Amino acid sequence: MNTFDVAKHVPLDGEASYAAIAKATGQDETNIRRVIRHAITNRIFHEPRDGFVAHTAASAVFLKDQQMVDWSGLCSTEFFGAAAKTVEAMKQYPASQEPNETGYSLYHCPDQPMFAHIAKDPARAKQFGNAMASLTAGEGYEVEYTINNYPWKELDEKGATIVDVSIYLTFLERYAISERPSISSDNFPFIDCD
Repeated sequence: MNTFDVAKHVPLDGEASYAAIAKATGQDETNIRRVIRHAITNRIFHEPRDGFVAHTAASAVFLKDQQMVDWSGLCSTEFFGAAAKTVEAMKQYPASQEPNETGYSLYHCPDQPMFAHIAKDPARAKQFGNAMASLTAGEGYEVEYTINNYPWKELDEKGATIVDVSIYLTFLERYAISERPSISSDNFPFIDCD
């Protein structure tokens, strides 16, 4: 769906034939029909009449929300294949804690950590950043919950250091420093995972 931008080939307030979508994506109509019908089982698109596709609220998100498009793309292009290699990595590197001995590394970039691999490609890095941003955009995922419900002042009083090991923490850091004066930017050193 993401790779061929299927949602963009269906009008938001109309319908498109499988043949037209196949032509627009450069794919075989039979395969496009299979992929879309699989998505329909998850309420992504619907068939208003035989041979035609229209948007649902779920598929319309792919036209309206770039962060969700990037999250979906990250899951399908970066993590799906990596997940399939996880058991193989566990067998090949028993008890490993090395960032380059993972399912992700086996699938995408042998002997290289995931973040180093993603950082080398600006489009991939942008997709990753947008995908991570999407995790703080929905109801129940707001950064405020973490800020308002954790004893940050105690950490600050102890001079604790909060290590940034994820993209998420960068959003947390910005919010924490702006909303809680007791939290110092010195508590958030940048750690290069390489």
